[in-house]
Amino acid sequence: MRFEEVNPIVKFTIAVILFALLIFVKGISVLLTIFVLFSFFILVCSSKKSYGYFMLSITPFLIVLWIINAAFTFCGNLLFNFYTWKLTDVGVIAGSTVLLRITDMLLASYIFVSSTNPRDFMQAFVKYFKMDYRIAFAAFIAIRLIKEFNQVMREFSQAYKARGLNPRNPKRFLALINLILFSTLRKLLTIAISAESRGFGSYEYRLFRRDLKITSKDYEFIVISAIIISLSFILGYFEGDLYIGLYANSFC
Repeated sequence: MRFEEVNPIVKFTIAVILFALLIFVKGISVLLTIFVLFSFFILVCSSKKSYGYFMLSITPFLIVLWIINAAFTFCGNLLFNFYTWKLTDVGVIAGSTVLLRITDMLLASYIFVSSTNPRDFMQAFVKYFKMDYRIAFAAFIAIRLIKEFNQVMREFSQAYKARGLNPRNPKRFLALINLILFSTLRKLLTIAISAESRGFGSYEYRLFRRDLKITSKDYEFIVISAIIISLSFILGYFEGDLYIGLYANSFC
C-alpha cells in the first residue's frame, strides 16, 4: 500500500482524530509508541529519503521546543543548574511530552500533505460534503499559488544573479514582494480568462475525470492507524503512564 492510493478524505479524517486525541493525552510511553509505529508505517509506505529530509528539517524546531518547555517548568527535583536556569525532572517530562506530542501531529500532517493532490482533496469535499465545486476550485487555486512562490523565488534569484547582484540582500526585499504580487496577479488573470472562455460555473454540477472511491486500501489504512493508536494506549495503560483529560498540559 502507498499513501497516494488512499482516499484523501480518509487520511484527513485520521489526522484530525489523531490531533484531537493527542491534545488530551499525556504520557511519554504513549506518545513515543505512536511516534515509533507511525514512523515505521511511513518508512514502509512512502519514500525513505523524503521522510529523512522531513525529520532533519523539523529537528531544530523540536530541540528549541523541548528547551523552552523544560526551562519554564520550575517544579520537581533539581537535576541541573546553569546560572539562573534550573532543569528539573518534571521539566524533562514536560519538554519530552510536548516534543513527542507535536512530533506525532507533524507525522500525521506529513502523511496527508506528502501524498495528497490538492485537486483530489477538493474533489473529495465536493463529493462527500457537497461543497460547491466553484468554492472548491477557488480553494484549489489558492493552494496551487502557495506552491508557485517557490518558482517565483527561483526566478527572482536567477534574474538578480544574471545582473551580478546579490538576491539575499535585505534591501531588495521590496522588489521580491513586488515580483510575487505582480506574478500572482498575472497568473490569476490567466486562470480567470481561461475559466471564462470555457464557461466555468455555468452548470450546477461538474463531472471529474477521476472518481474517488473508498477501496480496500482505505480500509487497510484505517485498520493499521487504529491498531497503532490502540497499541499505544494499551501500552501506556499497563505502564501506568496514560492520562486523558482537559489538564493534559499541566505538569506541576
